[in-house]
Amino acid sequence: MLGSRYTMTGTYFVDRLQDRYGLKVLVAEGEHEANVHNALYEELTKGIFRPETRVKFKAALESLASRGAEVIILGCTEFGMLIKAEDSPVPLIDTTIAHAEAAVEKALQSD
Repeated sequence: MLGSRYTMTGTYFVDRLQDRYGLKVLVAEGEHEANVHNALYEELTKGIFRPETRVKFKAALESLASRGAEVIILGCTEFGMLIKAEDSPVPLIDTTIAHAEAAVEKALQSD
């Protein structure tokens, strides 16, 4: 999972995914965790999208896949503006898109 330092090192999302759905959750570690965290707060949230940051994110995606990740959650709104499906060796879940699709589905349900 790529997300903010809080979500990556905290237990809120990781525990929920493990406890509710039985998923083994991997998070970016070491230099990849630092790169994701720094990019999020120093660049992406300020509207800065650098090619070299994209390269670092792709390395984090590759690291997660090499550790056994079968799908990667882009856990912050800004990540989907930097990373695309073709950048990843495994499928991506962009939480911004997932939330938008769920909202539309909910809005179109007839009660």
